[in-house]
Amino acid sequence: MLLMGIAVLSITEFYHLRGHITIGNLDYFGMVARTHHLSSELSAWVSGLYPVGIPLLAKWGLSLGVDVAHFGRVLSLFGGCVCVLGTAALALHVTRSRLFALFAAAFMVATGTLLFYAGFEGTDMLSAGLQVLALGVLSRNIQDRRLALLAGVITGLGYLIRYTALLTFVVCTLYWIMLAVLHRDRRRLWPVLFYGVGFIIGAAPQWIPSLIVTGNPLYMTQAYHIWIKLHGGDDFIATWGSDPTLGLTRLIMLDPGRFIRNWWGEFSKFWLNQTPALVDQPLLQFSRAGWLLLVFDRRIRPQYRLLFAWYAVGIVAALSIFTIDTRFLLILLPIFLLGALYLLWRVIPAVSVKGINVPLNIIALAGLLAIASPTILSYARTSEGGPHANVIETSNRMITAGARGAHEIVSANLYHQDVSSPTRDTYHKLFTVAEADSLAAWRTTALAAGMRFVIYNDQVGLNYYPQYRALLDPYQRVPGYTPVWIPENQGFVAYRVEPETFEPQHRMDKCFENGIELLGYDLASHTYQPEGTGSAIGLYLYWRALQPVDADLKVFTHVMDAQGQLVAQDDSVPVIWTYPVAAWQPGEIVVDYHHIALTPDKPLRALTLNVGLYDAVRGERVMVCNADGVLADDKVTLITMDIHISE
Repeated sequence: MLLMGIAVLSITEFYHLRGHITIGNLDYFGMVARTHHLSSELSAWVSGLYPVGIPLLAKWGLSLGVDVAHFGRVLSLFGGCVCVLGTAALALHVTRSRLFALFAAAFMVATGTLLFYAGFEGTDMLSAGLQVLALGVLSRNIQDRRLALLAGVITGLGYLIRYTALLTFVVCTLYWIMLAVLHRDRRRLWPVLFYGVGFIIGAAPQWIPSLIVTGNPLYMTQAYHIWIKLHGGDDFIATWGSDPTLGLTRLIMLDPGRFIRNWWGEFSKFWLNQTPALVDQPLLQFSRAGWLLLVFDRRIRPQYRLLFAWYAVGIVAALSIFTIDTRFLLILLPIFLLGALYLLWRVIPAVSVKGINVPLNIIALAGLLAIASPTILSYARTSEGGPHANVIETSNRMITAGARGAHEIVSANLYHQDVSSPTRDTYHKLFTVAEADSLAAWRTTALAAGMRFVIYNDQVGLNYYPQYRALLDPYQRVPGYTPVWIPENQGFVAYRVEPETFEPQHRMDKCFENGIELLGYDLASHTYQPEGTGSAIGLYLYWRALQPVDADLKVFTHVMDAQGQLVAQDDSVPVIWTYPVAAWQPGEIVVDYHHIALTPDKPLRALTLNVGLYDAVRGERVMVCNADGVLADDKVTLITMDIHISE
């Protein structure tokens, strides 16, 4: 039955995540970025923000051919399964009821909090699952030294994934010390030693490099998060420098009153307002009362009652130093879930009907589980969305426009990434390029740094870099910026950044009868991600008008198959509908981009690309001159060969 619950969780996550290829966790980008440097130098193993566990595992996944987005979710799913296993073990050892343990595992699988984090790439679920498993191991026999050693190793592995596992280590260590003091028995301190040794073994890949590089085996720079929470809009970097090592003690002494008020606000919020809500309704209503029953029910052995009391209060108290957040409290989900279930298990009596004993508590739990089960189906049916809903289209568009990777793109959107890259490389953030007073100066800086594309939006862009606001209006024709994508809502605009002097990749010098020249073109192509969703051609046409043209002309770009049938096209006013031919200045070179989408059922080989001009009013094409200046055709054939679609 336990394996069935784990199978249900795995299948649910599989259906929920099918087709989901982007990374939605901003922290995860920083973790996987370290995979490129782990083998080069020891200092790459040390980070004050994130331990080395996820980068190491992601590097291993890449060596197996699995991209970091999918591998990250596999790790989270594994953490969710381990959490279910640890919850069942904890329930079994505390109540000695296999049926109750199965109920606990089943309700865990049906809990929305677990379902979300078990499918969310990052450290949260894997670290929490390991810590819950450590509690499950300990609960079998609190005084068993071998189990203490094993639990220590598991907790140390959790520390490799997330530094907050140190809280579990400290709370459990103090728990054993309290037991020894209460029983006035020094022998009860032996598990502390074995637990500590196990933790050192599990966390060795992190504490050894940290000790060698920094001299501090538990090196981390998390205090600045607390400083920012306490001091709001103050500039931490300006106050403490770019490599903060502000300790907790010094942080408290800066303003003890403010620190205590923040701590009490976070601590009381959790206990009095049930915020955040870890357990789903209707069990949420019973979770706090059920936890109290676990603590005070004399039918539970005192060592377990103390464990439930001390662990929950200790973890919440420690986390309240910073902030109470669901992802930090995942390690407490099993305890409050068990509390709610235990309350119903003990309070609802069994009744006798015509001499037959009817276990109403089991019936009640089974009924509640049936009510909770639709959560699983609902979660499985939801698809990718959220703040990164347009990330896939943006990635496909930018590569089709000729970007050779995320390193060539600057974006004001924090979620933008190259979804075709196994490491899901993020685009450079706008703040990584030095600010400039003008777009001309910024273009020089960006090109010198090897960046060829920029995406400017109406949120971060306008708020933090208003001097670039002209980019949000492509009709202003900013020199040196070629629009390559204008979404319908125009929340952002994407540009290719042009050098001071530029030449087309393919020179042509074709002349039309109205005095317009086609100087040449640039061509790129891309297979969309996810695979099987189509492909596209990115085409830059270089035009020059030798004289004013007073006509309503459009550009046509047609893709023909081997049989001469039209399979794709993009007809528009030049420069993505923003620069009519009638507005062109004589002698001006106009770079005109076209995105030509090919559906999955269209051929990718033996395609011919034809371009030209036509009168939008009369529908007549503008004739093209041959080498002798004679009007010979109504189109220009750019290529008559297979179009290579990049993999």
